[in-house]
Parts: sequence; C-alpha cells; structure tokens
Amino acid sequence: MDFLLENRGVGDTFNFLDYFSPNPPVMTVTNLHKTFDGLKKFVHEAALDLQYRARPQDFTRDRLLPFHRVVSIVLSAMKKPLDLELKIIFDLVEGLDCPTDSALCQARKKLLSEFFVRWLGRQSELVYECPHETFNGFRIIAVDGSVAFLPDNPAMRKAFPPVANNGDPMQARILCWYDVLNHHAVQTLLGPSSRTEIDMAFDGLGSFGKSDILIYDRHFPGWGLMRLHQMKEIPFVMRCKISFNNVVKDFVKSGELETVAQFFAVKKSVDRLHGLGVATKAGAMLTVRLVRVDIGGAEPEVLVTSLLDTEKFPHGVFKDLYFKRWGVETYFDRIKNKFQLQVFSGKTVESVKQDFFATIFLANLQSMMVRAVKPEVTRASNGRKHQYQVNWSKSLGLLKPMITIMFAPGDGAESLKILLREMALLRYCEPVRKGRKVPRSMKRRQLRTKHCHWTNFKRAI
Repeated sequence: MDFLLENRGVGDTFNFLDYFSPNPPVMTVTNLHKTFDGLKKFVHEAALDLQYRARPQDFTRDRLLPFHRVVSIVLSAMKKPLDLELKIIFDLVEGLDCPTDSALCQARKKLLSEFFVRWLGRQSELVYECPHETFNGFRIIAVDGSVAFLPDNPAMRKAFPPVANNGDPMQARILCWYDVLNHHAVQTLLGPSSRTEIDMAFDGLGSFGKSDILIYDRHFPGWGLMRLHQMKEIPFVMRCKISFNNVVKDFVKSGELETVAQFFAVKKSVDRLHGLGVATKAGAMLTVRLVRVDIGGAEPEVLVTSLLDTEKFPHGVFKDLYFKRWGVETYFDRIKNKFQLQVFSGKTVESVKQDFFATIFLANLQSMMVRAVKPEVTRASNGRKHQYQVNWSKSLGLLKPMITIMFAPGDGAESLKILLREMALLRYCEPVRKGRKVPRSMKRRQLRTKHCHWTNFKRAI
C-alpha cells in the first residue's frame, strides 16, 4: 500500500513506508523456539517459588495436577464444561488418568494469578530480545480501554467495586498498551469500573521510554498526562477535541496545518500530579505541537504531540501514524470475540484474574507464531491472485489443543514444529483483498438477557 501525502501542505510528497525498514525483521522459527524455551523455564522455576502459591505446602506432593499442568490447563482457554475440556486435554497425554472438574477447581485455588502477570512480563522481555518491526526506530504503542463483564457475586463486587453498587451488570475496566506493528500487548491492566481509563493510564508509563511512541484517542488528553510523558521522555500523540482549550480553539480557527503551542496547568491537573508525588505549580507551561489532519469526519481533527522535530516527523506522517492506533481496536475485538474473554471458567476473583491474564498471554503467543510463519505463507501464496495471511480464528483453533503438550516438561520442539507447519497451510489462511470497506454495525448491547446476537464468524474454541 503506497501512502503519498503532502508534507506540511507545501506540495512535497513522500512515501509513508519509507519510515519502515525495507526488509522488516521477522520472528524466525529459531527465535520462536528460543522464546518458548525461556517461557517454559520460567514456569518450571516458578513451580519452586512460594510467592505464586496460596500456601507454602501447596504443590509439594506428586499429584495428577502439578504446578506446570495447572498453568497449561488454565492457559488452554477453557470455554466448554470443565470435565469435557479435561477429557480433551488428557486424551492427548499418555499414561495419565483424567482428573475430575472438582479436582481442577481445588488445584486452581493453590495457584495465584500473580504468576500470569509475571509470566506476561517475562514474555514481553523475550519477544523484544528477538527481531521486531519498528517505525523510524520507534515502537508504536496504541493505548485504549474497554470493559469486561464479570460473574456477579459479593466477592467480585468487593474486588472490583462498581461505579454504583446496585443491580447493574458487574464490570471491570481494561486498559491495554498494544504494539500495533508486532501485534503484542506490552502491558494490560485490569481494574474496577469505578476507575477511569485516564487514572489507569498514569499507572502504566513505567514500562515505556524514549524508543516508544504512545498514541491515544480523544478521551485521554490532559495536561497532567502530557506532562508526565515529557518528564519520563516518552513521545506521545494524542487526539483531542476541538474544544479542548482556548489554544486548540484558536488553532482550529486559524486554519493552519500545524503550530507549536504552550499549554498551561490548571488546578485539576496540578492536584492529580500532586497525588502521584509530582511537584507542579498552577500555570506551569508545557510546549507541544498541534497538528491538524483530516480523517474523513465532519470537522477537523487535532493531534497534540511531543514530536516537535518537523524534519524527522513532517506534518504528512501524522494521519497514517494516528491511523495505526486502530490496531488496538481490532485487538479488543479479537480477545473479546475470538478468545471469548468474558466466558470465564470460574466465578471466584482469582479464577477470573487467572483467565484474564492467561488470555492476554495466549493472544501474544498466537501473534508470535503468526509472525513466524508469515514468510512461509507469503512464499506459498506467490503466483496467486491475492497474497494470503494467517486466519486468526483458525490458528487459534489449531493452537488450543497443543498448549498442554508444548508446556509439558521435556523438549516440545517437535510439537511446536508440527503446529507451525499446520498454521502455514493455505487452507487455514485467508486472501488479503485490498480496498474493501465494511460499514460499521452499531448494535445495542443487551444487558439483561443471556441471549446475544450471532457472530459473523464460527467459533474456533
């Protein structure tokens, strides 16, 4: 896809793809094996670590459901009745009887959800030790939030306090920092719906730095968040409303395509930063760049950014840079629909947290495999009318039954090799038809009924 855009409106043209490497790095099969070895090593080391057990005596005896097997079972996206899921899993394991669903529930109580949070962190470390795609040397991190419906019980309401403790459906707030170029959730937070996305956004900046560009939609801009980005030297691009403040209003009226402006701190922003231990005075100045872009709406869109270098980041680059943020929207569609994130395998607080972070881990795992087989799929589709790409839903269906085998003790290289070979078959891929546009269907959520509308795809798990 060739993006020819005007540079600051003066008629110069450039290719947006020039900001990417002509030969983008790929996740090779060798690196994927190395990453898997690191993930398995973490599991077997964690089995000896007391911080991941509910009690010190848990997982100390040789049982049918040891630490590593409980982890892999939780990771396997259990959406069917537990006894059926266990039968499917243990039919693949020779020499072991199938435990009951009650045995699994009791074993899960011994495992703390903190393990999956730490495992996710280790996963990101290993992923970025391997070749990965960047934009002009930066990771592109889209930040966005969503909600997840939770089982409604007193313990859940205590752990995830709702906005109003009444008969409304029980929800949790999700905030995700998503690498849109490598399809990887770098960090994901789960909190009560009483917390706003902006409040949660302040909590997650410690994982990012100078080599990241964080992109936000128009619900996030605020002086305090921008100031914290600049203090930590984290580049950002935020879309803001044209009524954000008087400076933005004047910029829109001027008709200019871009300008460097100063924002001044208001009391609300100062108080928020004081709450985080950041000393700031009312009236403090923040220098930003305002960029006007047209994304097809009825009124102009304004982006606020800390990328002040007009040579390295000309005006024309921002429309497509901001468009990259859409990747986090499709990611939420993927984990909530294809992975069925809200279909939890338990009703306790710990089981919900286990399922949630295991789903994020599994989605990242699938992304790594899709990246690894992409060159093979491209070669196989050469000479056809369309290039092909791996189908997310079908590849998930292939991955699910292999989870417990790949993370079992011993060498899982052969099972991983078989899985990658299956994923690369064109029968499990889809042609890429460029230029298609599908109208967005806005459906009203049915909150007080268990019946939902049919999906436009068939379930894979």
